[in-house]
Amino acid sequence: MSVAPIAVLVGVLLLALGQFTRAPTACAFFASLAFGSTAIVTGGINLLLYVPLAGLLMAAAVLRRTFWGDLARVFRLHWTPIVVVTLLVYGVASAFILPRLFAGETTVFVPSRGAIVETALRPVSGNINQSGYFAFGILAFFAVASQLARDGRFEMLRIGFFASAIANASLGMIDFAGKLSGAGDLLAPIRTAGYSMLIEVQVEGFWRIAGGFPEASTFGAATTVGLAFAFSYWRATNWRPALVLSVVLFLQLLLSTSSTGYASLAILGALLSLSYVWRLMLGRLNSRDLATILAGAIALTLVLAVLAFMQGALDPVQRLIEETLINKSTSASADERFYWNAKSWKAFLDTYGLGVGLGSSRASSWVIAVLSQLGAFGTFLIVLLLLEMARPIPRPRLDPEARELAALCSSLRTTALASMIPAAISSSVADPGIVFFIALAGVVVGRERLRQMQASERAALPHPRWERPTRGSAAWTGGTPATGTQSPA
Repeated sequence: MSVAPIAVLVGVLLLALGQFTRAPTACAFFASLAFGSTAIVTGGINLLLYVPLAGLLMAAAVLRRTFWGDLARVFRLHWTPIVVVTLLVYGVASAFILPRLFAGETTVFVPSRGAIVETALRPVSGNINQSGYFAFGILAFFAVASQLARDGRFEMLRIGFFASAIANASLGMIDFAGKLSGAGDLLAPIRTAGYSMLIEVQVEGFWRIAGGFPEASTFGAATTVGLAFAFSYWRATNWRPALVLSVVLFLQLLLSTSSTGYASLAILGALLSLSYVWRLMLGRLNSRDLATILAGAIALTLVLAVLAFMQGALDPVQRLIEETLINKSTSASADERFYWNAKSWKAFLDTYGLGVGLGSSRASSWVIAVLSQLGAFGTFLIVLLLLEMARPIPRPRLDPEARELAALCSSLRTTALASMIPAAISSSVADPGIVFFIALAGVVVGRERLRQMQASERAALPHPRWERPTRGSAAWTGGTPATGTQSPA
């Protein structure tokens, strides 16, 4: 194993840039998530750049004298931390117990010498690696939640998620510019991870954008998450920089030639359309909603106009869509991945619903991976977290600080749920990821804080003051103030 100097330099630069924000460590950590092909330790294992930076973020919370009191406060807020702890214990235990308990009783797919091979269930190195990353994400949940419960600095998450989206968009533009100019892979010096790098690839004459990741599909998944956060924040706050960032990420997603990105974008578009229909039925469409609908209508009109007056102009785009979506679904690779999912489902049944253990196998969908690795009980725990994430966000109306927090929590909720879409399409592991757990921490603590603000807001509203009626008043006589005559009642 060896340390990559260029990765250390990138980490130092991210920390230096983070000093210009009010959350330097959080900014550096979130920005490092865009460097998915940069490992700070290589050889034998790939320790990605975000791991030590996330360690700094967690250390800053744990080393505070009030940490244990803050952590106790988190457990008093809601039942979600108890579910998260249970998931941590069960997930890590499953990685070491289940592969030995059901050894040889079913078959799984594991990486071996650069390929995915089918073999009998047994303990593998993936049990340790995946358990480590899984536990790391959950520990980040408690570190962030305790810090938010103590000082309520939710701006740390706002700065961090925007830093991640901006870093991802910047690396995407650098990668795309290098390929268009003929300069090749401009980001090659920072690609220190020992992964198979599918970088300089074309599909139907279109360059695949990989950004800071080893391939276009992971870049498409990260871009989907950044787009969900930026667009949701713009819808909630009308902050124009968020709209500009959303447009940039949307265009990059279209140019990425990632089938995972295209499928995720289609699902997000369908969900957004349903939300607009629902808001229309309730009479709650605002100017931003109307602007988005108008932009979509204009784009569709332009496409139809091109098709009508310039026949064949969109043939390259049509071939690209056929190659990345239609043909790929019937390719040998798709058949292979379908076989992975089928065997993973069979492994779930062969282990009587207990699963083969975290990291014991590979699937081609996060949903199947959760079932096959964590079993029915682990799936139940994750479903509880997803349901908690999907619950409505309280929306106080008077306090500007509360409205800002509600907008951020809504964006975090959308981001976490959006991160599950590309994972459900192509992820091979059961771990929801550190981004999901950090967003969950923000939503859980933020929702409880909003409830307190909402209660304070209601208590501050003026109530009619009760006064004892005086002789001759309308309340005393039962008549009108002017005459004092008694009413027929």
